[in-house]
Amino acid sequence: MAFPDFKTLSLEQAGDVLHVRLARSEKLNSVSTQMLKDLVALADCLTEATEIHYVIFGHEGKYFSAGADLGLVREMVDNPDAMRLHQNVAHEMMKKLTNLEQITFAAIEGSAYGAGVAIAMTCDFRIMNDEAVLSLPETKRGMFLTYGSTPRLVQTVGLAKAKELIMFAEDVPAQQCKDAGVVQDVVAKGEVLATIMGKVEKLRTKDWRSVRIAKRVANASVPPEFGNMILTEPELVMGTIGPEMEERLSDFLEKRA
Repeated sequence: MAFPDFKTLSLEQAGDVLHVRLARSEKLNSVSTQMLKDLVALADCLTEATEIHYVIFGHEGKYFSAGADLGLVREMVDNPDAMRLHQNVAHEMMKKLTNLEQITFAAIEGSAYGAGVAIAMTCDFRIMNDEAVLSLPETKRGMFLTYGSTPRLVQTVGLAKAKELIMFAEDVPAQQCKDAGVVQDVVAKGEVLATIMGKVEKLRTKDWRSVRIAKRVANASVPPEFGNMILTEPELVMGTIGPEMEERLSDFLEKRA
């Protein structure tokens, strides 16, 4: 299948496998509105790409993703509607990637933060480099975890652990991520992709229709997102915008610079 050129993603197809890489390495693969739109458009393309059975989400550069593009978020402080619309696209991205018919893998070669963790959580399986960390830093920035990620995290690790990861906003080493169930495998640096391809080879020995249906049935078995987060979160985000959030974002961006 011929895919369009995406501004923030690079694609490479090898038979029934599509490699998708977050491609904003100059911005540490921070998640912009454009990246969200590109991921939504990719998901739409994949609904017709029946020859592709496996999708591997990786990244260019050192980091899987530094999280939300905080420069963009700071610009939205004076435009709450832009923030709300950004969140609407994010929810659409999460829903569409989660419900792809293809079996999806997150190849976490580098550390992932915030929105990057959210993207990884849409995948069926997550494989992580043992030197990487995951972190949800939103409470440090005067924000809260959005993109509809909280219900997914609770379903994955349980309520108490999800609260710990979200509220304390600490860097979580790879092995602790595995122990909590956030990732399925932790492997040595440089072995993430090979590990994923090993799993793909095992799945190829199964009947593809059975695997595809099994994914759909499993996804349908998960309770619906409580309170329909897609309706409430974008509005709640607007309530967090204020001087405290702007000050925290500015302090962080100045330190990072």
